[in-house]
Amino acid sequence: MISINSIAEQVKKNCDISDAKYCGFYSICSLTLGLRNLYKWEKGIAPWLEDDHKKVAAWIEEKEKVWGKVVNSDFEDIRIGENRYSPFDIKEINYYLKPLGLLYGAGYATSLKPTFFLAEIEDRRSINGLSVYILNHEWIRDLFAAPGLLQENEIFVRKETLAHFLWDKINWIKSSGRRALKWALEQYGLPGEITHLGPEEKGKIVERILPHEMDTLIYHEMGEAKDETFDREIWREIVHSFNHTPVELLARGIKDVLADTTESGRLKYIIDQKNKGSLGFYVAFLDGFPKLIFPEIVSEFEEFAATERWERIDAARKAAYVNATCYVEKLISLYHIGKDRGHDWLKAVVEKELIEPLTQK
Repeated sequence: MISINSIAEQVKKNCDISDAKYCGFYSICSLTLGLRNLYKWEKGIAPWLEDDHKKVAAWIEEKEKVWGKVVNSDFEDIRIGENRYSPFDIKEINYYLKPLGLLYGAGYATSLKPTFFLAEIEDRRSINGLSVYILNHEWIRDLFAAPGLLQENEIFVRKETLAHFLWDKINWIKSSGRRALKWALEQYGLPGEITHLGPEEKGKIVERILPHEMDTLIYHEMGEAKDETFDREIWREIVHSFNHTPVELLARGIKDVLADTTESGRLKYIIDQKNKGSLGFYVAFLDGFPKLIFPEIVSEFEEFAATERWERIDAARKAAYVNATCYVEKLISLYHIGKDRGHDWLKAVVEKELIEPLTQK
């Protein structure tokens, strides 16, 4: 007899340990947003609603007490009956949970923060040879929550987390993305300006776009699974060797651009579907190193908004893939050289030769 509540408690403890150990890796803004969303998830509050700030502050204080008790603890194995499994052994754990309609996820996020969750399976699809699990209600999650995950040959899409992700992106959009966001919303027949909307209207925005953006998210993960340009083992070595540095963010950014621009990826799917709204969201939400590597999409989008020439977007996609491939080759070449010259030398050279030129454009 499998006790789901027992498994959930074990996963929750590992989530608390991870959050306690790694919360200091976040900027103040990122930590605030993460705590805000974790609070809403625990209390069952919709992404577009806010609770009394005093209640949130009291909850954060209690959360910090919990973290203080477990910060020096090691992650614990997941016990299922008489068996014990590493918390990262998702295949063995899910062997027991999938027949019960549940799915367990575990991995490493940015800065190699361990991340765990337990969620209900809503649907399972087979796309291009990969199993895609659509997950709905989440029983357990941690401070970090990625809406989509590629785990070996399986893609996990977390609908609850995606709803929070989309609302945060829309609500806190940077000024540089507002034009594309307004245009994207209007393609779905939604108001381009949201500041004056009430809770019900805000909720309808997320409900309207969620199914479409869920599909594009699947194809981002699909692109990552299918593309072999950035050798996975070398990518992992670089991320592990330079975690919590700009080099890690560069490696992740390159891989994201490859995933989105490859023939199996997000942008090709958007183009094939002629989904103007999703194209607008892609441009509006593009940020960090992916935007630095693929700045051309912004000007091409402005042209597209006037002409709707999909062939221009496809040409930009193909050019971006070639450009990202060049960055892969340069980074891997430097990485191999740096194995003999040392960690500090390699970090300095990558920042000087690859990162500085990008940030100074």
